[in-house]
Amino acid sequence: MGWCCDARASRKMEAIEKACRATHDGTSSNAFRVGSKSYFYEVNRQTHVDGSITGTIHLDVGHNMARQVGTFKIDGQGNVVRGPKFWKSL
Repeated sequence: MGWCCDARASRKMEAIEKACRATHDGTSSNAFRVGSKSYFYEVNRQTHVDGSITGTIHLDVGHNMARQVGTFKIDGQGNVVRGPKFWKSL
């Protein structure tokens, strides 16, 4: 069974994926760098009544390990309510 979100939230997620690819030489749509640190996000695959997209953000700590460092939310209007600062400017 799938999940759904508002089209505006989906467009914002597409912009975030494009920006993430740019920070990783086009190799990953869900990983990004901030300074010397490497992060990745995972989308929660559930439908929210407000059309939002939510997920978790992880820091790559090396040796194929990561630690969760936060969460994100893109509301149904396509606004980044919670998440990395650079996502809010997209």
